[in-house]
Amino acid sequence: MVEQVQDLSKTLTDAQLNWKPHPKRWSVGQTLDHMLIAADPYVSQIKEALGKVHRVSGDPEVLHTFFGKLIIRGAGPSGNAPVPKAMVPSARAFDRGMIDRWVALHQEIIALARQAHGIDLASVPMRSPIVKLFKMNLADVFEILAAHAERHVGQIEALCRELPKPADPPREEVPTR
Repeated sequence: MVEQVQDLSKTLTDAQLNWKPHPKRWSVGQTLDHMLIAADPYVSQIKEALGKVHRVSGDPEVLHTFFGKLIIRGAGPSGNAPVPKAMVPSARAFDRGMIDRWVALHQEIIALARQAHGIDLASVPMRSPIVKLFKMNLADVFEILAAHAERHVGQIEALCRELPKPADPPREEVPTR
């Protein structure tokens, strides 16, 4: 997914990054901002958790909690969960640096997932940064982040197909005789 966003970023102008097809829909920049707001609080929790766990031998089964499954379903590609107020993106204009920030955060998440190899993810307790009552595990968190990114990267790709193309530069008129 990181490569998909990087590929999109090669051609997007700042105007396209901020273009909205409808006042009630998000721009590409707002979608990236939303994903940053949603993912960032998990990263510090993951780092803290990975610092406290021990590696296990074998390949432990990945088990999701009840609340984890609900969030995965709601945040994933086929989900339609309402956006918590704390995760609503800014209405400000974004520049291409937003893409770089999103890519950097998701590369960090991928590196953390690699670090988690050999850990019983289901045995590492976590809490939702938005709804603290939700008890989850590290397996839930990685799946939530992946499903949420998949959902919104798909939305960004669809939005990019709707983008107005930059205007062609004006042609020089050749005088006629």
